[in-house]
Amino acid sequence: MKTNRYLLFFSLWIIAQFIMLTLASSKRTVYLMSMTPAAAVIAAEYAGVLFERLKEYESTKRFIGRIARHRQALGAGVLTLVIASYLAAAQWALPHADKKLSFLPLTEHIQTLQAEGHQVALFQANERVGGASVFYTQQVLRGLDTDAQLREFLAAAPANVVVMAGDSIPAAPLKVLKTLMVGRQAYYFVSD
Repeated sequence: MKTNRYLLFFSLWIIAQFIMLTLASSKRTVYLMSMTPAAAVIAAEYAGVLFERLKEYESTKRFIGRIARHRQALGAGVLTLVIASYLAAAQWALPHADKKLSFLPLTEHIQTLQAEGHQVALFQANERVGGASVFYTQQVLRGLDTDAQLREFLAAAPANVVVMAGDSIPAAPLKVLKTLMVGRQAYYFVSD
């Protein structure tokens, strides 16, 4: 009964995080790393059960008997492969794949514009770009919700720049200064 509670805890850990990540609007692969400790404990528990069952087949001459006789070496090899794969994913594969979904290049360009003396605002920003801009720039950017606010902000000073998401290039009289992609979403830096 104690083992079942133990496995139940780690199973609920994985299920709860999976549900929360499914509901979240941001789908970055690096967020899945928090489930690996629970998955490792469950995998180790079931590997132990498999290891004990293999003992029963040690005396057979079939292929399964050879596996059972060499189960320690096989287990060490599989464990080494799993650890190496996890480290490769954590250190190289996931960070490289995650760059396509990161708002870091977008916020770095915002900071560059601000350092050059531009006022930057977000037009109809969703929670992802709004949250990323606060996280990376450590400040809250002005939010514009209507076309009238957009025109007023851009007309206030020639150095004002607005970041807007869109499926198509913004129409004239807006001038696109730069386009950055975050995943499949285009973000346009526009001025008057």
